[in-house]
Amino acid sequence: MHRKSQTQRCLTDVQVVQDWNSKSFRVTAFAVGVMPHVHTLDLSLMSFQDIESYAQSLELLSVQVLTNHVRPDSKATVSLLQER
Repeated sequence: MHRKSQTQRCLTDVQVVQDWNSKSFRVTAFAVGVMPHVHTLDLSLMSFQDIESYAQSLELLSVQVLTNHVRPDSKATVSLLQER
């Protein structure tokens, strides 16, 4: 049995997320990582990108895919909001 490398698994995960996004689904990914000396950081002043780059060894935990079906009255609601 051939096991995928960490890089191959990450590429596969990214491809799955991109595929769902291209079909207009909402996709949220959950990951965990180690942030050394987190008590010295002011996380409220950091962007998500800053936090991601500071974290070490992020590991994907799960991906959540949400559907957003258009309701029959959505077109009228959007038109009304655009007129305002």
